[in-house]
Amino acid sequence: NNVPLTTNLFPSVYTGSVSLGYRRPLWAASGVEFSQIAGPPNPNSAFQSITGVSQGVAIARINQDITLADFEANVQSLLVDVERLYWQLHLAYRVYDSVVVARNSALRSWREVKAILDAGGGRNIKPADEAQARDQYYETKSKTESALRTLSANELQFRRWLGPPVDDGQVIRPSDEPVTSKYIPDWTSCISEGLVHRVELRRQKWSIKSLELQKKAADSLTHPRLDFVSSYRVNGFGDHLGGSQDNDVGNTAQGLNSAY
Repeated sequence: NNVPLTTNLFPSVYTGSVSLGYRRPLWAASGVEFSQIAGPPNPNSAFQSITGVSQGVAIARINQDITLADFEANVQSLLVDVERLYWQLHLAYRVYDSVVVARNSALRSWREVKAILDAGGGRNIKPADEAQARDQYYETKSKTESALRTLSANELQFRRWLGPPVDDGQVIRPSDEPVTSKYIPDWTSCISEGLVHRVELRRQKWSIKSLELQKKAADSLTHPRLDFVSSYRVNGFGDHLGGSQDNDVGNTAQGLNSAY
């Protein structure tokens, strides 16, 4: 500060300082493990030290593993949804093919009955039979149109998940057939593989590990605070900030440099 005051002995005064401090916790928040879990403690705020036990490198690595587990779970969920939509589309085609066969059969029966009536009728053919056959045909035709709408909806949803355009002029039809063999699960191997490969269980293990580390850091903060503190300070004082002039008291920069 070069503003002259009434208490100053010089017309201008420049002051400066360089300090270096060292603090090492000896009881509470001590050790490398605590720093890895909670990071360096804040000696000025005990409440922040207690609540900030999840700011270290170890917890950050666990959080990264949890994030990767969430990403893996989302990918697996996407694959399951795509496979489910694939077989739903396959089922829609099977249903549509079956109702088309039923519609063609009903149409053929109606035409045969109508042809017999137009030719003069038979002994066992009555007009009521023709009306019943016609009604059966329109009923199967309605089911065919409904199955076609369901098929189109499933294909549209399948396209939205995979990304191809809706109006590309092509038809998506599954080519694989479902497996019809009997499946007998091995529950022992399923449990062991699930414990190793299930991403939900791995994520939960990481969460439990994070909470255990945070508890260990919080237990350390319940101990009394005992720190080793040291500091080194260099002060500078002079009539000028730098340079040298006649009849001056000195400059601040030279005072700071003389300590080194």
